[in-house]
Amino acid sequence: MDRQTAAEKLTAAGLRVITEMRTGAGDGWRLRLESDVLVTCLDSGTVTVRGRNQEPVRVALSLPLDDTPADAAARSRKILLVAGENAKASVELQAMLRQRRLDPLVLDQALSGGPTIVEELQRLRAEVRFAVLLASPDDEGHRAGRAHEKAFRARQSVVLTLGMLLASFGRSRVAILLRRGVAMDPPSDIEGLRYIPYGESLAEAEFALAQAILAEEITPNAPGRAAET
Repeated sequence: MDRQTAAEKLTAAGLRVITEMRTGAGDGWRLRLESDVLVTCLDSGTVTVRGRNQEPVRVALSLPLDDTPADAAARSRKILLVAGENAKASVELQAMLRQRRLDPLVLDQALSGGPTIVEELQRLRAEVRFAVLLASPDDEGHRAGRAHEKAFRARQSVVLTLGMLLASFGRSRVAILLRRGVAMDPPSDIEGLRYIPYGESLAEAEFALAQAILAEEITPNAPGRAAET
C-alpha cells in the first residue's frame, strides 16, 4: 500500500493525519496521526503501525488486528551487533546500548546452529529491530601493485556479513560505525548507507547511533530512566 492510498483510507475513516514525511533512509513515508499513532508505508508496499490504540487504524487500512512479524520486531529492543577482532570496542558498544535500555545481541552468540548464516539472519530479522556493524580497522590492504595506497580495512568476514545484513534487514535498519582519524577504506561504496564515525572512543558515536535507532521507532531511554513496557 502506498502513502496516498493509506492517507485516503485513514481520512475516510475519520482519522486525521497531521504530518507526512519521508523515512530517514528514504525508503518510504511516515504518517503521524492526531492520535499519535505512526503509520509507515515503505516503497516496497509494506505497512507497519506503531503506537497505542492501533485497532481503528488497522481496520481503516484493512490490516490484521494481530501483530505481524514486522510489528513485533518494531517493538523489540534487541539490537544485533557485528564486530571484527576488536573485542574491547565490542564490549564498549554493548555497554553503551545497555545504558540506553537496549538489548545487544552479538551475532556470533545469537546464532542457533541453523544451516547457513543467511537463514539465521532471516530468523533474527523477525525478533531484532536494528543491526549495528562495527567496522574497526582490523586489516590492511591495497590494490595490486599500489602499495602506496595501503589503508586499514574491516575484516573481510565483516564486509561479507554487511552485505547479508543489508539484504535481510534493509539499509534503513543497519548502521555502520566507522573509525575516523586513520586511513581507512569504508566497507562499501554503496550510496545511501548510514555511516556513523567514531574516534578513540565509541562514546563519540552514541548520540548519532541513538538518533538512527530513534528513526526506526525504538525509543532508547536515557541512562537512569526505566524502560517503557
